[in-house]
Amino acid sequence: MDALAPKIAQYVAQTNYEDLSPGAVAAARRSTLDTLAAMLAGSSAPGIETVVNLAAGWGGKPEASLMGFGLKLPAPAAAWCNGTMARALEIDDCVDFLPVHPSASAVPALLSLAESRGNISGREFLTALAVGQDIIVRMGLAVRQNAMQSGRNNLFKIFGPTAAIARALRLAPEHVQHALGISFSHAVGDAQCALDGALTLRLQQGIVAQGALISGLLAEKGFEIFF
Repeated sequence: MDALAPKIAQYVAQTNYEDLSPGAVAAARRSTLDTLAAMLAGSSAPGIETVVNLAAGWGGKPEASLMGFGLKLPAPAAAWCNGTMARALEIDDCVDFLPVHPSASAVPALLSLAESRGNISGREFLTALAVGQDIIVRMGLAVRQNAMQSGRNNLFKIFGPTAAIARALRLAPEHVQHALGISFSHAVGDAQCALDGALTLRLQQGIVAQGALISGLLAEKGFEIFF
């Protein structure tokens, strides 16, 4: 296990657009469009206005847009709101053979980062998303019980979006490890809300998007999990 984390970090840091298969690129493009549509449709879903009004009331630097509201908020707040929208109607993409949503947190987090930075190309965006999707699907395949079986949301779901953010920031492998380690503090939730149809299910997706972005930004600034 001690050897696994550095290998994952190296994979995240060193994968380039040219390394992606045509299928991975096509999936990342399709997922981006799909998630944008899910966010727009979800912007009028129950609970979303409450989340947006709360975030807007906090104010802050207008870095990234909220889908469907004509507002800009600090990037982490935008990721939180947009991530909540993305899962609100359960029309975001899902792996056919796993209860894993590979894009609902990753795409909002990446969009907030890309808009706030203004220097992330389309190829870099797609590479980051493809890497994040690959991480979360592989981890989903590795667990013995999925969330619907255990009743608990799998904590690994934070790692995919965080890997995507780390790749988009072009973090070095050691800093990728820090980002992933930090993100574990943001892993939240239970699967009961999915069975109950509770609004907290969509909220969890937004919290993961925000946590992934914050984790990557902290690692970029030198925050370390080891000292």
